[in-house]
Amino acid sequence: MMSFESLHVRNAVLAICPDLAADEPVWADVDDARADADHDLWRAFTGCLLSSQVPFALAEAAADEIMSARAMERAAAAGSDAPLREILAHPITVEGRPRRYRFYNVKATQLARSWSIVHRAAGGLRPLLRTFPDDRSARRWLVRRAPGLGPKQASMFLRDIGYSQDLAVLDRHILDYMALMGLAPAGLRHVSSLQRYRELEDRLREHARGLGYSLGLLDKAIWIVMRVARRQNVRSLCE
Repeated sequence: MMSFESLHVRNAVLAICPDLAADEPVWADVDDARADADHDLWRAFTGCLLSSQVPFALAEAAADEIMSARAMERAAAAGSDAPLREILAHPITVEGRPRRYRFYNVKATQLARSWSIVHRAAGGLRPLLRTFPDDRSARRWLVRRAPGLGPKQASMFLRDIGYSQDLAVLDRHILDYMALMGLAPAGLRHVSSLQRYRELEDRLREHARGLGYSLGLLDKAIWIVMRVARRQNVRSLCE
């Protein structure tokens, strides 16, 4: 039998699923000849890579600055991660306040290397993603080849660009929900092994199927509800 908290959290998640369904991104396979064909994909990729152990808003603001300055292209042309490091090392404005990005050396190197690896492999993110037979193959390649992109970040990237709605972003909010539903052990905060990640993801996929929603959609709804629940008492959230 479900506890009071788990029942009402699940109902709160289900209550917002219909609204989120209308906004699900759709993978658009545009003409590679367009100069900006890869821009939005690299923006999403950069935000996901920068989000590891960093507040979401800070990662997003840093990604916006990098893309606005075309720092990835300048780093590739210079053969150096200096243009990326320069942006990440300086204060970044988040909601009107200057914030420091802690891992600027490591992340600048990872972004520069990822750009190089992807372009050597296929000439860009969009042509690269066309080569995979399914979303799991794409994620596996990204986790193995793109420095700094773990299973969570790779799944977030593929989901956010609309490439897949059948992958989970197993961050602390989702793992807390899974623990509440008896789908994962309590206190689990990070899953680095791709095999273990897939096992937990399969459990959440079955849970989503039982509720009548795609895994990606339910994952988003869980994230929203559990993020609020961390700031409030679960009972007050559901009153």
